Amino acid sequence: MIMRGWLRNILFLQKKMGISIPVSFVIRAPFLFKESSDKRELFFALKTQGRWNVLNINQFFTDFKESLSIEFLQQNKQSNGCQYIWLIEALNCVEEQLLNRTDGGWEYVDVRSLSVVDDGDCQAKSVWATYISKNTQGLIHSFNNYQGNQFQYIHTELSDKYTVYHKNHAIDILFKVLSVCALGFLSASFFSMKNNSRLIEQISRHIENVRSEANSNERQQHLVLLKQDLQLLEKYRDEGVPAHLGLGLYRADLYIPKLKALMPKDPPPSKPIKPEPVKPVVITLDSLALFETGQFELKNNANKALIGALKAIESHPDTRILVEGHTDNVGNPVSNQQLSEKRAQSVKDWLVISSNVPESRFEVKGLGDTKPIADNQTEEGKAKNRRVEIILIPAVKQ
Repeated sequence: MIMRGWLRNILFLQKKMGISIPVSFVIRAPFLFKESSDKRELFFALKTQGRWNVLNINQFFTDFKESLSIEFLQQNKQSNGCQYIWLIEALNCVEEQLLNRTDGGWEYVDVRSLSVVDDGDCQAKSVWATYISKNTQGLIHSFNNYQGNQFQYIHTELSDKYTVYHKNHAIDILFKVLSVCALGFLSASFFSMKNNSRLIEQISRHIENVRSEANSNERQQHLVLLKQDLQLLEKYRDEGVPAHLGLGLYRADLYIPKLKALMPKDPPPSKPIKPEPVKPVVITLDSLALFETGQFELKNNANKALIGALKAIESHPDTRILVEGHTDNVGNPVSNQQLSEKRAQSVKDWLVISSNVPESRFEVKGLGDTKPIADNQTEEGKAKNRRVEIILIPAVKQ
């Protein structure tokens, strides 16, 4: 409270007067310095070329305690060791009072010097006694009997305990960094363990649902979830395990064989069904309706029979057209073959002229009496064999 009130007063005066008020701090500590029984003051001030410089209090405490620690390690004398430690403790106490428990505003104060005087009081309720008792866990004996500079030594128990000033600062920092890293690793491991447990529980639940479900529809829904689990685990296997499941705790890949075993087997590939070949369309025309006996020119009324054939051809645009002429076995076989071919040619010519069917689709054959469809020993059979066949052959698909 005293410090805060003092700081506010300084800042108030500076604001009202419009000038910077120089300030010097004097710290009264209840111990001797440098083994001297005289009352001495240790001044720590910055004065160069006859001018006082403003102290950076934060930097001052840091630099001065560091220099004391280095000097203590270099001297390492039992007689001075306690005094170094006590001086550092005094600076810690002052730093706590000035910086940690006061209002902001030190950057506006013109601090010219800081001195330590070894004639301080050491009453049990003083700030110094409270600070030492708190930070040494009560190892100091009662302060009631110590006044002024009579408090010249530190208790041996406390000297043994206070090894912090013998530590290497680099090792201390390394220990803190390693402690933070270890804590972070333990935290990450804990969350990774929880996440892996949830994943295993989810997969196990889906497996149990598939095994226990009798209803086919319900089982199919559970299989969908199981397939998603399998795809996820295979992704982790191929692309790497994500960080929230890592740190060497991931074991879900052991479930991949189990999930695959529960997946329904794909049916064997069916053999391709060959389409049944399309049978040619055969249009049979009686030669007597088309030609006179022994002739190959079409009769005048032959178109009546040919028109029906033409309609059938036009209804099958993707076919090849084979026109075959046939005779009975009466007469010379060579003559019969030639006659049958000429009759087939006459029919083909009429069909081309009478329609828009390309001539390239047609083919003509004269087979004579080589392919009878009835017995040539009877007149009825001979009449059936004398014919012209128009065969519509489907195009072969590649």
